[in-house]
Amino acid sequence: MPDKNSTTAEKLGSLRQQFNTIGVDGFLIPRADEHQGEYVADYANRMSWISGFTGSAGTAIVLRDKAVVMTDGRYLIQVKNEVDAGSFDTENSRKVSAGRWIADHAGQDSIIGYDPKLHTPNQIKAIEKEVESKGITLKALDHNLVDMIWDDQPAPPKGAVELFPEKYAGMSAADKKRLVVDALRHEGAQGMAISLPDSVCWLLNIRGSDVDCNPVVLSNLLIDAENDALSLFVDPDKIAPDVRAALANDVTFLKPDELQGKLEDMAQAATKNGKPVLLDHARSSIWFKNILEGAGASVADLKDPCIDPRSTKTAAEQTAVRDAHITDGIAMVKFLHWLDGLTPQSGESEISVAQKLADFRQQGPGYRGPSFATIAGFAGNGAIVHYHATPANYKDIDQSGLLLVDSGGQYDNGTTDITRTVAIGEPSAEMKESFTQVLRGHIALASAKFPAGTTGAEIDMLARQFLRSAVPSKDYDHGTGHGVGCYLSVHEEAAGISKAGRNALQTGMLLSNEPGYYKKDEYGIRIESLVLVRDDGVCPDTDTLMHCFETVTFAPISKKLIDVTMLSSSEKQWLNEYHAQVYQNISPALDADQQRWLKDSTAPIL
Repeated sequence: MPDKNSTTAEKLGSLRQQFNTIGVDGFLIPRADEHQGEYVADYANRMSWISGFTGSAGTAIVLRDKAVVMTDGRYLIQVKNEVDAGSFDTENSRKVSAGRWIADHAGQDSIIGYDPKLHTPNQIKAIEKEVESKGITLKALDHNLVDMIWDDQPAPPKGAVELFPEKYAGMSAADKKRLVVDALRHEGAQGMAISLPDSVCWLLNIRGSDVDCNPVVLSNLLIDAENDALSLFVDPDKIAPDVRAALANDVTFLKPDELQGKLEDMAQAATKNGKPVLLDHARSSIWFKNILEGAGASVADLKDPCIDPRSTKTAAEQTAVRDAHITDGIAMVKFLHWLDGLTPQSGESEISVAQKLADFRQQGPGYRGPSFATIAGFAGNGAIVHYHATPANYKDIDQSGLLLVDSGGQYDNGTTDITRTVAIGEPSAEMKESFTQVLRGHIALASAKFPAGTTGAEIDMLARQFLRSAVPSKDYDHGTGHGVGCYLSVHEEAAGISKAGRNALQTGMLLSNEPGYYKKDEYGIRIESLVLVRDDGVCPDTDTLMHCFETVTFAPISKKLIDVTMLSSSEKQWLNEYHAQVYQNISPALDADQQRWLKDSTAPIL
């Protein structure tokens, strides 16, 4: 049986041996778990184990004589560096879909197996549509083929469940329950199954530690709208008596192995009452649909009703987020002060820099850990958008170049995500030009005023305009902004700014503002701060409610990398006002030397 020391070829060989036993010609291996969250616990990181690719998004497809790892633009350089080219091809998933690849490479009438707990109904439907012309069929398997050969697979986590204080949440679990149950009743539904970890945690005001960097509880929630009841299916070892007592009036705790039976009971009740059972076909596994329909239920598609309300932060959450960012800003300023003293002769590396930042964050009150693995990319590694240094693959900071540091913290009262790019030694004129173009895009977005109902796609170009106006092909292959949770996942849905951002930005949404530029093998630039959507009065000409952004991240932007001659007077004013806020909020917590450095780093530019 293969283990962590086995080669990729050995793992693929063992997996393909299972094909004959099971009666399939291929197998799908997504980077997903049973709950469809973005991040997975070690036991569920099957794609990484089989392929070696460690990115946070992707799918491996293994056929009898060919295999591929597919991922998006953030990871295209990384995936080529990490996988064994003799075993796996690589593809850009934004250009070639999984179904298209299977149709192009699998034989006529092939059978492709998949684990129904790891794929959504929409995903399976999309693949089936693209392969049907070749007679290829997808087969839901009772057991995951990777699990059958993974000899030293970690056990599922048992992180303790804790309560998230209402003083931060701003809304009780009972009130959230009423909000969601009313939404399901409005749809005329018997109930709904919800599996997204951050949705479950938001609804019940709980947090956990089952997934690295994400304070979530791996569990499933069944909402019985007909009987106004919630059932949480979770390992009982995770639930302390105080948590059980606090939620006793809002939820019934059941064991995970009771889920199928309760789904079948709901299906029977729904059939009797002539009502559908709801399931988010884009965010819940097809396993739920199969169980419910197998028990006679009519299953209707409805977006997870927790997604939109948790994306719009309550007043209490907004206050908590601001406080968390001041705490994080203190750590970041101390780190940037230390970083400013580095030279190519300092003996530091990407790994030591990331550790130094972690040390500063650990000094802050309420710090619980990183919100994701720190990206510290020096020189060419900075051009790998989601690069992660490891003991086996990292750069020493031993020459002049740009250092991109993208990091974040989880605090009792909030989640942070910040990127700052600094020069080690003297930056080139080209670096300063590109940095200033990125900065101008960052400022344009941060200072934007827009009518209510505006989508992320409609303002995405604000951040890209100065790159593209210089060179039409100059751009970045990632979104400009993503939603962020409140002591939850660092990536949240609903809120987003990108070419594909179709959701309207709403008051209280917390998003990132992170344009960048990446020159392959040379350097990467990104400037990222978090912003809250706020009301900005009514436009007198149109009588339309207007929105604006409030930047809540507080850390200086490197003036050393700015070509001041490229900035307009209004851009200089924005930067000076932002830096004044940084100094005002952060300087009281610094020592005299750090204060002097921050005063100089935030001094107005003329």
